[in-house]
Amino acid sequence: MELKPTDKVYLKQRYIKEGNVFFQGHYKVAELPKAVLNEEYINVIGQESLPQNYQSALKKQVIEITSTAPATKQVSYPASNPKSPPEKPLTPSIKLNVNSATAEEIAKLKNVSMAIATKIIEARNKKPFVDIEDLKSRIKLNRGSWDDIQSNLLY
Repeated sequence: MELKPTDKVYLKQRYIKEGNVFFQGHYKVAELPKAVLNEEYINVIGQESLPQNYQSALKKQVIEITSTAPATKQVSYPASNPKSPPEKPLTPSIKLNVNSATAEEIAKLKNVSMAIATKIIEARNKKPFVDIEDLKSRIKLNRGSWDDIQSNLLY
């Protein structure tokens, strides 16, 4: 059997060689090892038809898909996901004491994620923050983010 690298073939059975697994299915000749390029392992698409059991499985799948009725029931989802991050105000107008606020309250500040809020709480539990410079030195955030929220922080 003369095959070109671009010919499409159907691998009849799974083939394992040197840790590589080739599952039953369609391949180009160039994708398969030479050991499987014989009539025992492959059918050439276009020259021979697919195995009968494969054709019937395809037909059965099509019948099953087309015979199912479309879903008519409307599904509604809750407006907010309890696992989603808290909503952030576009222009934060809250004043927060960083030494007593909860992680959820801190995370409501602009550009502050729940992960950063958790780091702030862990750092303040070791030693309360004195001012913005103390906070900046212990919690790394980009300069613009600190500038955006420093007017909202109390110590």
